[in-house]
Amino acid sequence: MFEHQLPSNYRVSLKALIYDEAGRILLVKEKHDHWELPGGGPDHGETPEEALRRELYEELGVEVASFSPEPAFVWFLHIGARNRYACWLTYEVVIKGEPTTTDHTSAVEFRDLSTLMPSEVAVYFKSKLPEVLAYQPTLSRNLSAVPASRFNS
Repeated sequence: MFEHQLPSNYRVSLKALIYDEAGRILLVKEKHDHWELPGGGPDHGETPEEALRRELYEELGVEVASFSPEPAFVWFLHIGARNRYACWLTYEVVIKGEPTTTDHTSAVEFRDLSTLMPSEVAVYFKSKLPEVLAYQPTLSRNLSAVPASRFNS
């Protein structure tokens, strides 16, 4: 018998670190007025790559050009306002196309994280900002690190 069980309100979410040439990171606003990383939960049976590819198309209208083979970050969060727990698998991604708002997003922008006001950022993302600011992107320098075609099987 298991001593510990995951709470019934536990969710896995796949998030994307997408940088532009100036080193800014792509952030989205979904159904609220706070910035966060693009991405979302996998559908049943989806791999992380398939789920993130679908989420980025739904939220930004873009395709994945390259995807880090391992998450850059694995974060465990308690989202107090919703009394929900989440595990964010955060991958570095290079996209094809110009990101735009869709039915799933109200705003999409490349932002310099160091200039964001705390009130502009989703509460559960605020504590992760120092890690993201310190992160050194790898795919933006080596676009062929993991070709998107690797995930087409």
